[in-house]
Amino acid sequence: IDNQIPENNYDWKVYGLIDKKNPSSWTSDQIELAKTKGIIFCGFESNILQKMANAKLLIFPSYREGLPKTIIEALSVGLPTVGYDVPGVQDILSFNKDILLENKPKNYCGLADKSVKILTNQKLWSNLNLQGRTNFTANFRKEITIKKNKDFLKSILS
Repeated sequence: IDNQIPENNYDWKVYGLIDKKNPSSWTSDQIELAKTKGIIFCGFESNILQKMANAKLLIFPSYREGLPKTIIEALSVGLPTVGYDVPGVQDILSFNKDILLENKPKNYCGLADKSVKILTNQKLWSNLNLQGRTNFTANFRKEITIKKNKDFLKSILS
């Protein structure tokens, strides 16, 4: 991605802990290679929403998800997010699937292309920022989520 963005002054950061017991997690060799490419591994961050609010893009490369709370948090601060078209991710980013979702899991080049498209087009980035906030407000605010959960529980217990 780095060499596809003119006047690139982005810091590429990875937040969170590496789960060495998870076979799909980063390996030590991958981490070392990524560091040589300028990727910064930041570890656990207690105030991730602040980091997200100051970021330009969330790249969410998971190809197996339930309900990705990370994406919901990103929407709450208007952070455009790209990810794979897999259950969970597709449910949250369905408001703009063509731009945000790569339909072939593990196609890293597809995620990179979508990322470059967003980062090099300020109007698109601004539109996605607004769409994300709107989607969060309409679907994922605490009050709405509680109501949806109560309605669901009532429907299965009736």
